[in-house]
Amino acid sequence: MHMSGLVFDFDGLIVDTEMPQFIIFQEEFKKLGFAYTYKDWWKIIGSGYGEYNPYEHLASLAGDHHDADNFKKSIDGRIRALLNQAQPLPGVVDFINEARRMRIPMAVASSSPQGWVHGHLKRIGLFSAFDKIITSADVTNVKPDPEIFRLAVESLGLKPDQCVAFEDSLNGIKSAKAAGLYCIAIPNDITRSMPLDLADRIVASFNDLRIEDVLELTNRTKYV
Repeated sequence: MHMSGLVFDFDGLIVDTEMPQFIIFQEEFKKLGFAYTYKDWWKIIGSGYGEYNPYEHLASLAGDHHDADNFKKSIDGRIRALLNQAQPLPGVVDFINEARRMRIPMAVASSSPQGWVHGHLKRIGLFSAFDKIITSADVTNVKPDPEIFRLAVESLGLKPDQCVAFEDSLNGIKSAKAAGLYCIAIPNDITRSMPLDLADRIVASFNDLRIEDVLELTNRTKYV
């Protein structure tokens, strides 16, 4: 089975944007006397705030004199400060740069807002590495719906069975598989305990992957 294109999730796969946000929300919930766990944050990962909004959750716990907008104003500045220092995850920059050198078509498929994805990719110097960047601004339905991956593949001029998706979360894996892509899961510290068996392969980091092996996929063991 020969693959021609690569499609990457963004949050928690290219840059660790998940942990800084989780830590700040955990602190805010603790101030109100409530615990906040990875499983709470899982509701957001891969799909955004559509089904679960932590600002609204905080407001509901805080009582009548608080609202989600006030929490958002006080929290977002702290999040931005941390995320402006967030670095790419292990091995991902070298992997993407090598794929670019080999002229492999590449796209980003993210449920996050366009400004968020574009801004961080520019900050870490990877914006120009991708042929296409698909975000929530380009689709009607975000992950786990397959629309984002279908559009990413189409934008590369390829078919789903010609592309490999890289994901870190269950919602992302569901989206990629429903779109017909081969999916390699590379979980981060937050998503590592998620049920990720729907992925075709699971590896610890991009350091465990060789592009040549990805392009010439075989029926090897799922866990590496």
